[in-house]
Amino acid sequence: MTEIMLTAAVATIVAFLAASFYSHMSSFYDVYRMTIGVEEEKALTSIKIVFATNSSNTTVKVWIKNIGQKSISKDLISKASLIFGSSSKCELIAFNSSTPPSWNFKLAYDNDNDGVWDPSETIEIEITWNDVLTVGDYYVKFIMHNGVSDDYYFSI
Repeated sequence: MTEIMLTAAVATIVAFLAASFYSHMSSFYDVYRMTIGVEEEKALTSIKIVFATNSSNTTVKVWIKNIGQKSISKDLISKASLIFGSSSKCELIAFNSSTPPSWNFKLAYDNDNDGVWDPSETIEIEITWNDVLTVGDYYVKFIMHNGVSDDYYFSI
C-alpha cells in the first residue's frame, strides 16, 4: 500500500512539474516569437531623409523617403518622434501640437494614392518652430515607432 501511495505521489509531482515546465516553455516561445516579429519589422523598415530646408522664417520642411520593404500607415507615422534644433541645441518636437514647436506630415508622393507610405514613396514633414529661424546649422532626426531612424544636418 505504501508503494502505491509513493508511486501515485511521484506520478503527481512529475505531472505537476511537466505541466509547469510546459507552461513556462510556452511563455518563453511566445516572447521569442514576439521578439522575432519586432526584429523582422525593423529589418524591413528603412528611411532616408533626402532634404531639409526652411520654407519661411518659422517653418522647416523635411522630405523623407521610405527605402525599406514595408509600408507604413499614417497612424504609425504620427507615432514617430522628431528631434529638431540648431546643431548645438535640439529638442523633441510634439506631433500636431496646437502651439509651436510642432510637426505634421503629408504624403508628398503617394504613387498609388492609397494613403499609405509605401516603399519608394516620400513624406513631407513641416516643422513649425516657436521662434525665428536664424542663419546657421540645424539638425533633424526622425525616429520611427520601432526605433528605425535617420538624421540630417543642413544650413539656413
